[in-house]
Amino acid sequence: MHTLRDTHHAQTVVGNYIITENRIMKIDVLNLILDIFIGAGAGAGITLLLRTYFNEKIKNSIKHEYDIRLESYKSELKNAIDKDLESYKSKIKELESKNLDRWDIKRDACLMALNLADSALSNMDWDGDMEEGIVKSKIDTITVRDCYNQLACSCDLPETLMEFKRVLGLLGPIKGDVIVDFRNAIRKELSFGKEIDDDRENAFIGRIHGDEKLT
Repeated sequence: MHTLRDTHHAQTVVGNYIITENRIMKIDVLNLILDIFIGAGAGAGITLLLRTYFNEKIKNSIKHEYDIRLESYKSELKNAIDKDLESYKSKIKELESKNLDRWDIKRDACLMALNLADSALSNMDWDGDMEEGIVKSKIDTITVRDCYNQLACSCDLPETLMEFKRVLGLLGPIKGDVIVDFRNAIRKELSFGKEIDDDRENAFIGRIHGDEKLT
């Protein structure tokens, strides 16, 4: 600050201004405007830069934390899925094994039932032209009971059991073609496809020519 005195007025010079007793004189209006705008612009620019910097830093920090948590969740989810998958595979394998065992029991029981049906039919009275008569097969009640129990435990279709009892003569008088219905019931039970045995006139083989077995 400088103080200048002349014969008319006392003057004080402060920066770019001359302060007099009565007024403030503008020395350089252009410089003043530039100073104001440059100062304001610099301040705004710095603020913008700082704001941008911190925003990006926050975003990056959040993204980094998110990525870490996401990878952690992915790992946990994968471990859980792998564990469940192994459990499901084990259960499926166990179920398949049980189903296979059950199917084997059912198949064996069905084939045994067909043999027992033939034996039962061979011991019934028949009308026919076979001079030597029907070749008989041995059959016993205990074996039939055992076979029926296996069918009852392994089969899915009620008609399988019904046709077995029918072919044994337990539901009333029968004819030889009843074996056709039982064969087709077995095919259906074992999912062997559509019915193919429809010859009721020659449904049961009583004797083959040349067989010398006694009736």
